[in-house]
Amino acid sequence: MDRQIQSTLETLRSSVIEGRAENVRFRLDQLNLLHTSLLSHVDEICKSLSIESSSSQIQAETEFFLATDAVKRIHETLDFDQSLKDEYQVTTGKDNAERRAAIGLVVIRPSEHSRLYSIINPVAAALASGNCILLELDGASSYVDKILSRILSQTLPSDVFAVSFSKLSEDVLSWADVLVDQLECHPQTSSLTLSPPKQNLVVAIVDRTGDLKLAAKLLLQARSQPHQFSSYSPDLVIVNEYLCTDFVDTCRKYMSLQASSKPQVFTTERQAFEELLSREEKGGKVKVHRSGSEDITIIEVLDKSSAVAQQKIDGSYLVLLPSTGMVDSVTALRSLTPLLATYLFADPSVCKFLAEQVPSQTTYINQIPTELLVGPSSPVSHPHSLHPRYLPSMFSNPRPQYIIPVTYLPDTSKLRAMALTKLNHVAQRPGKALGFFEQGILLGLGSAALLVVPLVSWGLFTSGKALWRLVQARLI
Repeated sequence: MDRQIQSTLETLRSSVIEGRAENVRFRLDQLNLLHTSLLSHVDEICKSLSIESSSSQIQAETEFFLATDAVKRIHETLDFDQSLKDEYQVTTGKDNAERRAAIGLVVIRPSEHSRLYSIINPVAAALASGNCILLELDGASSYVDKILSRILSQTLPSDVFAVSFSKLSEDVLSWADVLVDQLECHPQTSSLTLSPPKQNLVVAIVDRTGDLKLAAKLLLQARSQPHQFSSYSPDLVIVNEYLCTDFVDTCRKYMSLQASSKPQVFTTERQAFEELLSREEKGGKVKVHRSGSEDITIIEVLDKSSAVAQQKIDGSYLVLLPSTGMVDSVTALRSLTPLLATYLFADPSVCKFLAEQVPSQTTYINQIPTELLVGPSSPVSHPHSLHPRYLPSMFSNPRPQYIIPVTYLPDTSKLRAMALTKLNHVAQRPGKALGFFEQGILLGLGSAALLVVPLVSWGLFTSGKALWRLVQARLI
């Protein structure tokens, strides 16, 4: 282990043992200093974001707003007066059942996507919980890294926060109590890991009851720069087969109205995907809708076994998979690993059914929030949080304190009698409401009746009329 990093780790570990960052006043002051420092460098930060991610000024300012807003929201979770009251609660004879304490040393390995937000959000959340922090910057995002490392190092105390400009080894990571690994490339360590399910797919379902224009607009935005590398950008769009042609036409119409973005960067991963796409197209498994004037390539999957429909997509591609209906969509998804996110575009009653049947960490109905496309994915070990993506509770452990005597057990003479007490069970009421499928069956029967009843009535009428004429003829 390098001597410099060894010294840094020893300093941070000493601060953890001393509880250097646990005082709530200290935490409030550090978050305030962090927020103020970011605001004072707004022009420099936004410029670096535009250069680094080839994004527009508005997109850079959006990420800056979300990063500073995360610090603001986390700062507002701390209440000095209430914290002081809770600290001395047991001295007044009351339980402090909601008490939480810092975990210790937090190591953060940020994602390249939305670099500013991916760094500032976990740093602020870890600070708010009273932890010490070691941030790993490997130079993958040079402009943003240089600015943020300077700002953070000048703002936060060196015995609470430190930066490493090289990839941390397994020996170093073994010092961590919490590893925030947004790259999902950590070795096996004994520390708690807040790791996102990065390889899990994000799927959108466009049903025939949904708003086709809304779906096309939002899905294209989610696959355009700078969001095409977001872990929440849709990897697969399942479209009702009767709408597929109209959906493609609607997408191309929206793309023709949008200004062309900056030139695409061909990475090694994108080159490998292009080669896969070429093989699958030659094999008749996919159909590629290409246009030189459009930034996004639309890929229509013709064979469900195609590898294109089963992997994470990086870059400006929109992969479509035609479906015969809801059941077909559910069947295709239930065999996959639980999804990272699902976007449903359909009538609310249809969305209710799909959301229950499709295994997914989170589901958004008729929307794809811009906030979701900024930053890393939520840690798999915690409930999904839209914004801020990391919360102080993720960096603290429950440490309840009880002083009120527990008197749950009854008198020993009543133990058996109380143990044999039956549950206050509420019996199920007779079902009268019609379910989703029952409504569909009745609708189908009603539609059939509208056709069959008039035909039968007309047949009976003509038959009766003919019979009456025959009877009259015989009487004459």
